[in-house]
Amino acid sequence: MPWSFSFRPFTSLSKTMTDYVWQTCLDVPDIDATGYHENVRSDLVEALGRAPSRVLDIGCGAGGTGAYLKAKYPTAKVWGIELNKAAAKIAAERLDSVISGKFEEIELEAYGIEPGSLDLVICADVLEHMYNPWQVMVKLRHYLAADGQVVISIPNIRFLPLLDDLAHGYWRYAANGILDITHLRFFTFQELRRFLFETGYRILDVRYGLDPTLIGQLNQYKKTLPCTIDTGKMMLRDLSEQDLNELFSGQFFVTATPGSEPLTGYAPPKMGSFFWRGQHTDYLQFLQAHQMTVHEARAFDRYFDALDKPPVFEIVIVCSAQTLDQLAGTLGSIARQLYAHHRLTLIGPGTAPAAIAASAHMHWVSSDTPWANVAQIFADSPADWLLLLEAGDQVVEHALPYVAELGLRRKDTAVVYVDEDQLDAAGKPDTAYFKPDFSPDYLLAFPYLGNGVFIRADAVRQVGGLRIRGFGDPLYDLVLRIYANCGERSVEHLPDVLYRRHPRRSLPRDQEGDRHAVEDFFARLKQPVTLSPGLLPGSRHIRHRLNGQPTVALLCEAPATLDACRQLVEQTFLQRQYAHAKLLLFISPEAAPEVLDYLTQADAAEAEAAGIEVYRRPAEHSLLALFDAAIRQTDADIVLLLSPGMQPATKDWLEQLAALAQRPELGAVAPRVVDAQGALTGNALILGCGGLATGFGQARRFDDWGHFGRQLVAQNPSALSLAALAFRRQTYLEAGGLDASLHPTAAAIDFCLRLKRAGLRMLWTPNITLIEGRASYPTVDPADEQALLKKWLPDIAQDPFYNRNLSRNLPFALAEKPQVSRLRLPWKPLPRLLAFPADLMGCGHYRVIEPFQAAMAAGRIDGYLGTDHYNPLDLSAFDADTLLLQRQVTDDQLRHLEQYRKFFSLKLVYELDDLITNVPVRSFHRAHIPKDIAKRLRRGLELCDRFIVSTEGLAEAYRAYAPEIRVVPNRIDAEKWAHLQPRRRAGRKPRVGWAGGLSHGGDLAEIADVVRELANEVEWVFLGMCPDTIRPYVQEFHLGVPTPDYPAKLAALNLDLALAPIEHNDFNLCKSNLKLLEYGILGYPVIASDFGPYRCGFPVTLVKNRTRDWVAAIREHLADPDALAARGDALREHVRQHWLLQDHLDEWMEAWFRF
Repeated sequence: MPWSFSFRPFTSLSKTMTDYVWQTCLDVPDIDATGYHENVRSDLVEALGRAPSRVLDIGCGAGGTGAYLKAKYPTAKVWGIELNKAAAKIAAERLDSVISGKFEEIELEAYGIEPGSLDLVICADVLEHMYNPWQVMVKLRHYLAADGQVVISIPNIRFLPLLDDLAHGYWRYAANGILDITHLRFFTFQELRRFLFETGYRILDVRYGLDPTLIGQLNQYKKTLPCTIDTGKMMLRDLSEQDLNELFSGQFFVTATPGSEPLTGYAPPKMGSFFWRGQHTDYLQFLQAHQMTVHEARAFDRYFDALDKPPVFEIVIVCSAQTLDQLAGTLGSIARQLYAHHRLTLIGPGTAPAAIAASAHMHWVSSDTPWANVAQIFADSPADWLLLLEAGDQVVEHALPYVAELGLRRKDTAVVYVDEDQLDAAGKPDTAYFKPDFSPDYLLAFPYLGNGVFIRADAVRQVGGLRIRGFGDPLYDLVLRIYANCGERSVEHLPDVLYRRHPRRSLPRDQEGDRHAVEDFFARLKQPVTLSPGLLPGSRHIRHRLNGQPTVALLCEAPATLDACRQLVEQTFLQRQYAHAKLLLFISPEAAPEVLDYLTQADAAEAEAAGIEVYRRPAEHSLLALFDAAIRQTDADIVLLLSPGMQPATKDWLEQLAALAQRPELGAVAPRVVDAQGALTGNALILGCGGLATGFGQARRFDDWGHFGRQLVAQNPSALSLAALAFRRQTYLEAGGLDASLHPTAAAIDFCLRLKRAGLRMLWTPNITLIEGRASYPTVDPADEQALLKKWLPDIAQDPFYNRNLSRNLPFALAEKPQVSRLRLPWKPLPRLLAFPADLMGCGHYRVIEPFQAAMAAGRIDGYLGTDHYNPLDLSAFDADTLLLQRQVTDDQLRHLEQYRKFFSLKLVYELDDLITNVPVRSFHRAHIPKDIAKRLRRGLELCDRFIVSTEGLAEAYRAYAPEIRVVPNRIDAEKWAHLQPRRRAGRKPRVGWAGGLSHGGDLAEIADVVRELANEVEWVFLGMCPDTIRPYVQEFHLGVPTPDYPAKLAALNLDLALAPIEHNDFNLCKSNLKLLEYGILGYPVIASDFGPYRCGFPVTLVKNRTRDWVAAIREHLADPDALAARGDALREHVRQHWLLQDHLDEWMEAWFRF
């Protein structure tokens, strides 16, 4: 039901000039301590789940909260930090130690706070006052104990009274509260989650600071979920209970601890989604973007219909007595499949349910031992593909056709696994699990394929069928045997959510016995390994045996400090367990004298006997060049590149690395590298994320699970950094070595991708750990980006170690552009268009959005429409044929065009609808046009293959700008306009009107006197713009509406006569007859200026731009209402016969694709 809000005012504006908030509250360090500083946050202390011992209260005020905590926990030691000097002085009498100043500028060690020593940090209403609270939280991680906690209270900028204030046009700063004038940063709950995720924390507890004065209204809304709140100026729709809790809370109270967890559910709407009509990117919208289109489904049908024998799927569904009621969901998903060639067998206890027994398409097997029946079906089935489901599981509609097509295209594929999500309690998809492409070492260490695994029936029979006892999960064992028998290419990944897992399971899976399947795998390959429990529950540490005694050469730049240098030489190297190694140290030209003395004054004979070789690096040579020369000259079998200051966590580290580096299928191996605080430095690289690359697990704690446990399991990245990189010397030489012209991270990526191209894979293992004293994160130097993109763009854009459905910016978050990552037909039956409208108003719609949507609806094109440009990585993944680019003149837009031209061979088509180099003086837009617009336009056109304009006049005006210009006239979109039927004679007087935007001031000036003269004879109706000079004479003025709403709004004017005045100038001479099309499709009779675009043969009346001519024509038309209506009918028929967009799509197809 509707509910009336009565919001409290935020502040009073009845203040004297000497009492403004900005005059009294901004000098934070020096103002007197106020009641605000005496605030005691007993609520935060009482909510603590344990007794703290070492506490830091940032923004402690006068120490009230700390004193309350000490009273409750007398043994706790409490430090305080406070910027306000007067408050800090008071706090010093209450707390153990108080530091006056900004946290960012304080060295905590100087006050007895050591790294890893704090078990509680209080940030009560303080983070919002800081310029860089992100850096503050990162810094705090180093001082927190492993199980330390941060308690945060923070204002909620999504507070409903504040939103209502904003909707009314107010943003009132105050002395305190949400809009405290000293607040610098603002957060909603979602942005607070993101803030903690990005700074390396996971949330333990959340409480809402509900406004007690609004509890009654909150409870009313919770009775009718989902609900709508209408405050008068603002309407919020489809609100959940979570939404309500946020909207009615002035603050959030969060307890967090260092660590990581997936940032699930963080999917902000696309900017401008009000105009785009709901192109949001949360998970449900992501799934919607990934649905198969009607035209793709038809293309699949044609493809399979042409086959003599389309592949057949045997789908086996197992249920138990407890999960029998879940069968309906599974059967419903099978019924929705866009592929009919499948058989269905159900295994469950007792007799078949009546509906299943009555079906000729389902076979019921009664059994209490389902694995034996599954094995028998897998052995006997005549189908091509086998799929095992459990009751409640669902298969996405387009799963079967994509798997069938993949199997036909790649005959050696025997196993296909897909991404998956899980059904929540309401039966909706949630918790997406996006998997990497096939990673053999990952699979052997952990059964990461999960559910949703399709297996070719022939491959099952080749390996002897399903083994149901003694080898753990029978399906995991089966996949391992197929991989051992058929090779790495036999396992394929379809990167899309095609399977939904029900949380209540029907089949027992002996995952404890999986180790026996792994042991059997290595026994078949005759590879001696030792298995032990891995870091992730259910995973394995597979230790390979060292073959012989290979010599390992460790190459390292000498550390910058003497202590680090001694640690490297005397501990990391000399105390190693593996003897057959030597250390090659390269001294930087900038080395400190004590480092130089330590390395050069040692006895050369002793150093050589110990296996230490020291070299000075000439200033003109890069470290990579010296590394390359040393590798080529050494006689070592294995090379290990090390960053300075590395310290191993175990003594057998080198032997383990050498054993892995010996494996012939591996090109390079890296251990886990962590910093002194236990955070990963990210020496395994995710390509195409965070720029060209970001570190896997970078800045996360070493014991964090990461995305579905990946951070704790060995796996196969596409690239590794040089921080700790081991490889066979011979492999290095065969691959061509490191490219010394690149900086280290880029050189590492280039080297690893060359190894990968040679058929080798990389290995990163968390089972060997090195600690880097001065940790640095891998970054690609901007100078190297272009070289890497030119050489490796497809490899970087679609890293098999990652997943195309994951973010380019935030590792393992949901992709920002789901339209890029969705599965598409491999054979590309339709041309693919990527279109960029310049705006979401008239030009963008008529020239880009509507033609694109009409062509899509007609099944003529595949593609995507967007306002934000694509980086080369996304564009490479999208694989477009043509880019349609409208009015691209800004520096950023031109830079994107240059990138498109540099890296891609696709066609670039430039579109323009106006003479932007000669905008009329009276136009609203003239002030916003760059002075060098002609130069910018020429540059954009030079980068494009074709120029599309709307009129012959525009083409002639720009003939010297581009060699090829195509004229594609504006048309009217029948889907938006044809059904509209305005009423006639709806007013007490004839309704005469005009519609247009701010740029038409000069046009309206032509009829200003006409409006005044006929004010008593007609009802003037204006839409979009009405100059103040004629506003008193206009009976109805309607504000402009978003372009999608414009057709209905124009029709709702119910005009008897429409006017189309146009100012005489070169700009308008190049315009189109669009106004006649809009009026005409609605059946409005038209009087227009006898000029330029309106001299087009339409059945309209043309007049000179003279007041007497306009007045006479209007009076003549209104004198005979029936004849006037007939004029409107004739114009509508003319538009329908000759000017509908859907009838002229060939014009656009020719302009977009035929060169």
